[in-house]
Amino acid sequence: MAGKTRPVAPATLQRDVGRRVAEERKSRSLTQEQLAVQLGVGAKYIARIERGTENLGLQSLADIANVLGIRQIELLRKPTTKAAKPGRPKKS
Repeated sequence: MAGKTRPVAPATLQRDVGRRVAEERKSRSLTQEQLAVQLGVGAKYIARIERGTENLGLQSLADIANVLGIRQIELLRKPTTKAAKPGRPKKS
């Protein structure tokens, strides 16, 4: 039997998928607005996904992956970036 995996809390999965959406979107130099237009949704919806406050259905997950040109499983992998801090970046 393969090594045991720990269960993942739904809130953690939701947050991690959102971070993966943000990573993939940014790697393609897309804004939230541009991704939203391609998906036919509002930019606020994309922002909620990326913050981990939107509970995605399988159809939405598939649609996002298709627009980004990746396999759906890629959005379920662990994020490679740290969680973004809320709010605007500090001025230098």
